[in-house]
Parts: sequence; C-alpha cells; structure tokens
Amino acid sequence: MQSDLRQWEAFNSLRHKEILNTLQPLTKLVQGPQGCPNTQLQDLNQLCIDLPALSLDTRQYVLEATVLKSLHYPELSLRHDIIPEPHAVTLHWAFPPSQGSNMDAIGGICSWLSGSGGLFWVSGKPGSGKSTFIKFIADNTNTQKLLTQWSKGQEVILAAHYFTIYGTPIQRSLEGLFRSLIYKILSQEPTLIRKVLPQRYKNEKIQEPWKQSELQSVLKKLARELVHSRLCFFIDGLDEYAGDHLDICETLQDLSRSPCVKLCVSSRPWNVFENALGGDTDSKLYMQDVTRADIQQYTKTMLRSHPRWDSLVSEAGSDKADSLVQQIIDKSSGVFLWVTLVTRLLREGLTNDDSIQDLNRRLESFPSELEPFFRLILDSVDPFYRDRMARALLFALHAQKPLHIQMYMFHDREYEEEDYALGEPERMIATLQQRTSQAARVFRRVNGWCKGLLERNHDQIEFLHRTLYDFLATPEMQQTLKEKAKTNNTDFCPLLSLLRASIAHTKRSRWLQPPAFTSYVKAPKAEDPLVALTPFAKMVKDMMDYARRLESMGGETLLSTTTLLDNMDMSIGTVEANGEVRDTKTIAIARVLYRYHVLGAGLARYLATKLPSTTYFDRSSFALFICQSPLSVIFERSPSSKEAFGWVAKAIMDSGYSPNDSFLPSEGGREMECNILSAMCTITHYTRIFSLRQGTPWQQLVEMTTSMVLGNENTSSPPKTLSDFMTALEYDAFLLLLGYGANVNSLALIKVEGETFTIPIWLNFLLYAVYLPFFSKHTTAYETTLDHMLKAAEPETWSQNLRGADHQHNVPQLIKDLAGGRMVLQTFAKSLSRLTRVERGKFAGGGDLVVRILPESLNKEAFALLEPLGLNVVMVEELRRDYENMIPARGAKRGLSVAKFATDDVRDWKIAKRL
Repeated sequence: MQSDLRQWEAFNSLRHKEILNTLQPLTKLVQGPQGCPNTQLQDLNQLCIDLPALSLDTRQYVLEATVLKSLHYPELSLRHDIIPEPHAVTLHWAFPPSQGSNMDAIGGICSWLSGSGGLFWVSGKPGSGKSTFIKFIADNTNTQKLLTQWSKGQEVILAAHYFTIYGTPIQRSLEGLFRSLIYKILSQEPTLIRKVLPQRYKNEKIQEPWKQSELQSVLKKLARELVHSRLCFFIDGLDEYAGDHLDICETLQDLSRSPCVKLCVSSRPWNVFENALGGDTDSKLYMQDVTRADIQQYTKTMLRSHPRWDSLVSEAGSDKADSLVQQIIDKSSGVFLWVTLVTRLLREGLTNDDSIQDLNRRLESFPSELEPFFRLILDSVDPFYRDRMARALLFALHAQKPLHIQMYMFHDREYEEEDYALGEPERMIATLQQRTSQAARVFRRVNGWCKGLLERNHDQIEFLHRTLYDFLATPEMQQTLKEKAKTNNTDFCPLLSLLRASIAHTKRSRWLQPPAFTSYVKAPKAEDPLVALTPFAKMVKDMMDYARRLESMGGETLLSTTTLLDNMDMSIGTVEANGEVRDTKTIAIARVLYRYHVLGAGLARYLATKLPSTTYFDRSSFALFICQSPLSVIFERSPSSKEAFGWVAKAIMDSGYSPNDSFLPSEGGREMECNILSAMCTITHYTRIFSLRQGTPWQQLVEMTTSMVLGNENTSSPPKTLSDFMTALEYDAFLLLLGYGANVNSLALIKVEGETFTIPIWLNFLLYAVYLPFFSKHTTAYETTLDHMLKAAEPETWSQNLRGADHQHNVPQLIKDLAGGRMVLQTFAKSLSRLTRVERGKFAGGGDLVVRILPESLNKEAFALLEPLGLNVVMVEELRRDYENMIPARGAKRGLSVAKFATDDVRDWKIAKRL
C-alpha cells in the first residue's frame, strides 16, 4: 500500500505542477499590477483564451486517472511491502565504492546496469535472499545512476513486480504482472496514456476489464514507442508464477530484445530457468555464491549485539567465539534464512546463560537443510501450546494469503467459545492506541505458540518464508498438524474456523471506508453508496471463498456453514454500525451485494435452503442496485458440478426470472446503468458480466461462451471462449435456458475482419462450428443444441431487417453478400463442412476423395432456414485434378447431386451445385 501511495503521489505531483503552471500566469492577469484587479481589455481577452486550457488540463487529469485506476488492483504492491529490508551490514557488495572490485566481478549487477545487456537472471537456493536483493536493487538510488550510463542521459523508467505463491490468483498471474508494470510506467509518464491507449483514454465512465492479450500488446507498444525514455523492469519470483514457466521466460526474453528495455528477473535454479535464462555467465548471479561475507557480518552483528556475548568471549576466548561464527557460515551453504533461524535460537541460548560448549552443541543439533530445521522448531514448541500452534499454522495455511491480525484475535476466541461468531460484536475499538495494544497482544500470543514461524507485517500476519509455506503444505505435514490440532479427540476444521473469524471480523469492521483512490477519479462517484461499500464487498468475497471450499468438502460442516451464513445475512440490518451512517438504502445494497456473492461463489447446497423462497433474490433490488439478473451471475462462476448448476439455474427461473429479462435501473436510464456497472467492476471479483453490453442473461451467456472473430486467418487456433463454451455444453446450459423460453432470434455480438456487429443467436451458434475440431468431444451436445435452435429460428425476420435501409450501415459488406446470396464465405463453408461426418472412398487411380456430409438430423432444418436469406448451402469437396467428374458411390447413394468441377490446388475451395 505504501508503494501504491508513492506511485499516486508521483502522478498527482506531476499533474498538479502542470495545473499550477497554467494557473500562475492567469492569476497575474486577474490581479494586475500591485495586486489590484486587472481591467485592461487586452489582458482580459488573454484570460478568456487561457481559461479553456485549464479546463482541458483538469479533464486530461481525470481521464488519465480513470485509466490508471482500471490497471490498479488492491494487491499490486502488497508483496513488495512485506519483503524484509536487508540488514544494515549486508549487500554492500552490490554497489561497491570501486567499480573494479572483485565483488562486482562476481556479482556483475553494476556492469549489467550500466552496460548493454538486456536480461539479467538472479538465482539461488530457497531462502538465499533473492527477493530481498531484487527489492534492494529496484529501490536503490544507485540503480538509477548506473542506468543513466546505459541510457546515455535519457530518462529511465523503473517498474518492479513481485510474484507470490502465497496470495491471491492475480499476484501469481501474467495479467497481474502486465497490469503492475504498465500501471507503474504510466504513473510516471501519464502523457503516454493517450498514445498507447487512445480508446480507453477517451472513455471516462466505464473501463472494460483488461484482457491479457491487450495488456501484452500495450507493453510491447510501450517498448516500441518510447523515443526519449527507456524502461528497466525488476521481476521477482518467476518460480511462483502459476502458469507455464517456459512461456513466461519466452515472453520476457522477447521483451528484453528491445534496445530500450532491460529486465532483471529472479527465480529458483529450476531446470526450466537454467535452460532459458542461464546461458550467459556474465548476466546471471547465484545468491549463495556472493553472500558469504554478508552471512559472516550478519552472524557477528546478531551475536555480538546480545548483552551476554562479551562476557562469553572473555570466558571462552575469542578463538572459540570466532570458531562458532565460522561453523555457522560453513553450515549455512549460503542460505540466509537458515542463518536467521540459527542466530535467533543461539541468542535464546545466550539469554539462558549457555556456555560456548552449549552453543556448539546447539549448533551441531540443527539440521543443515531447511525442512528438517522447520520440523525441529515445531517439535520444540511447549506441549501445552502444540494444539494452538498447529491450529494457528493450519489457519494461516488454508487462508492462502496473509490475514489481518484481528482474524487471529477472533481465532483465539474459538478456544473458549466455539459459536462466538453468531453473537453481535461489541463496539469497535475506537482509539488507535487501543487497537495497537490489542494487535500487539494478539501477536505475542501467536508468536509464543509458533516460535517465530509466523511473522507480523504491519496489520497482517504471514509465514516467515515461502519455503515454510511449501513445507507445511505437503500432505505429510498437513496430516501431522491435523493430529496435533485435535482437542478432546475432536478434529479441527481450519476452513470453518476461517469462516467464523471472517464473519466476526466483518461484523466488527467499518463497511463504508472510502476505497483507495476514489477521490482521484470522477466516475464512479465517491459518495455512491455502492462504491462506498467496497470494504464490505471485499470482506464478503473472502468469506464466500471459505464457504465455497467448505461446501465442496461436504460432511458435518454443512450445517455449521449454513448457520453462519444465515446469521451474517440477518446481521446486515441489525449489527451495530460502529459510528457509520448506514441508512436504509445502504443496508439494502449491502444485502444485495452479500447475496450476489453467495450466488457468485456457487454455493448450491446453501442456496437449496433459500431458493424455494421467491424473495431471496428480490427482483427490484437486483434491478435497482446492480442492473443484473441473478441468472447472469452463475454464468460467470458456475457451481462445481452439472447437477448443482442445473438445480440453481432452474430454481432461479422457477422463482420468476426469465432468460429474456432485461435489467435497467428504474431511474437514470443508461447513464445510471453505466455508473452502476463501473462500480460493480470496481468492487467485485466477478467482473465479466458487468463488462458486457447491456443485455438479457441469455445474450450474456452466448456472448461469454461463443465470442469469436471470423476471417480467413482466425479459425486455425481456438477462440479464448472455448473452455467456457465446452463447460456450457457439458452443463447443458444452452438447452436448459432454451427449455425456459430463451429467444434464439435475439442478437449477439460477432466480429468479422475487424468489424463488430450483431447477428441472431441461432446463426452465431451455427457459425461457431468453424471451431468444431477443437471441441470434437462435445459434438453430440453441440448438434443437439443447434437442432433446438434451428427449429425456433426466424430467418425471414432477420433477412428483412438486413435488407432494410435503416440497417444497411450497421452490417459489413461481407455479411450483406452472405445474406444476398452473391457469395459463400470461406469460413462459413468450412463451418458447414466441419459440422459433418467425414467419409473416404477409394478410386481406380488409388486417390482419396473426401466428402463431408451434414448430419441428416440437421439437413432439412438448416437448408430451410438458410434459404430465405439467399444463402448458397453447399457441399465442399477437395478433389485431385485427375478425378474430376467422379462422384463416390456412397455420396450418390445419399442422393447428393454434385456439379462438375476441378481444382488446381487442394487448398482451393470450390463450391458445388446448390443442394
């Protein structure tokens, strides 16, 4: 968060200076000489000329801030802020006083920063200090000075990103990387926004969610278009990226080939990174090879700073004391985390008045590898605290990200009162001093249970290191902790404990704290109660994540989960407001947001207890506050099984919702709708449905699953919606909505050769056959669904609309030709051919003739529907020149009439006689 604020301060400072520079001459014109009002006509005319420029500057500021806000995400700088600062006695070798020193020859970072190399790889063993080093280099002022030598005086824009496996999905994704880097570049150079993002810059109301392809294109464009600046990126933790590691290496290498870009990346020394990044010995660094002197200085400093060290040295002699330090260095193998743990335990021994012999025996008992060392620490916990230690570690492990310290306070209450979360909380602690005191007490208790394996970072508690998280996440260690966590032979459920704590934390917290950066952006407005409820929505999202995982477990926890969720729902209107003004409208919006997240989490078993009621998803509230049908929400994040999806969707439609409902706010029309959709994109995790054009749930389902780009070069690879499309087929989603009257003649978006327009859903679905080879396992489901659509289609109506004068300008010439019968699209011909069964026949000359025949179940309907549009329905054949005029027996038996034609090239498609 501190890094985020620094980025925004830099952006605001730059824009404020520009506005002040415009204001100063205007002020002089108004005041005139000696501060008196200016009445000279010439100056007044100049004032009238200059005032619009000030308005334009302010508007530019708002538009830039809107784009930056769309790139930002809450966890953008979280990992940076929690990486520890290096100890004062370490990393001096990174920027030695003399550039020709031996340490620089080993490390090489200074030479790389000032030289011409594109990519530098920092590697090392787990716990060797890679992340601390990357943060140290990225934040150091010496880095900028050295980069200036590389840029030959041009400005260098620095941007850093830190992957983490212990956090939210976006923190370990390529989208998160791209958004982070672009956000930091544009924050420092906001004038680039108009150049690289002209369409988004013009749109100040609602920004569509970013797509990975768009982000990657923007980053490449920035690398190309920078004329007077250069870029240097620092990217930590490639091994914590959740995608394909080879792909990300290739992406970064491609970026580093630009002469205007440098990249410094870090990862563990896995084979994939060694092969992709480790080829150049001058552009890589292994941390364990360069930190021996740091470990020596750190160990001496930590031991010597203990009050008893001097007396120990005087008793045992300096040689034995130095020998102890040397043993630590040798045994560490360059793993700084190991040294940190060892010195901590040796200092405990000094506190207990250990002799030098005792300290040596302690050191000998410590395993040299981290995982056995962690196990040793766990076994050393006082038996009285072992159940609490195990519960706290499981609590942190299953949260899958750092938690607010108050979550541990509520977790602690569970030992005394299991159902504490069902009660109404006492008033929130009012003063900073009281909150600070309570947080300190909670952490002292957690630290006592866990022997320092959980650390406090500001208001959050997290694991000591990623290696500890990896160790505890193994099945063996989870089972060990579960055994230790039992109380009176009762199993401990960490997810249920997290749900209880999150509900108690939500009840006790402020819901209306303004979200970060709202004051910088014109839309959505800061006073909008929907936006003001951002903190509440975020807490509920975390709550539903625990509930979703609990529901997937099944078993005895289901009843407790239902009770807790019901209690939170009822408490929304009654829980004490902690000094906040929560009027009736705010409470109503909070309840809609809560139930929206219940639906978005796919809690089918919980919803089974609610949906018999027709008022749980109140129609007027959903229309008024979020402009969406509950039916739309389950398309974004479906329940985990076909049965659950079918049941929830049916229950929603049985309660009165139709697939053809259109939700618009009763007041304010489209402008209000845009503000609401913008707000929902801001405050929720499920954003795709709020980025679609306004439409019915049926249209939204089709657009989310069958969005495609047609053209001769676009059908060789699968569309990005393919996985969603296959899931919808597998879940019978299309058939289900068709059974409830979904209108196949309503319109859906499609792109052809760069142009976007609308066509009937039945035709959109038919054209998706272009991609049939990519979903061949679902052919039967596709044909069945298409059959239902074709029977309900009304092509005559669409054909008339296309040919009407009022619609001509909306339809590309390509589609006009298709509708007018003057040509058959190559891609459309392919779609028909790929929809068919393939048969091969042998001929006298030994060649193959391939005939593709439409399934008989679709022949009649397809031909009848396409005929009114003037379409040439075709059978496409690939023929060798030597076999023209030859019709295979199997084709003849099916009654097919094929015109005489020849092909000069098997890649050339020829059109047979109209069937």
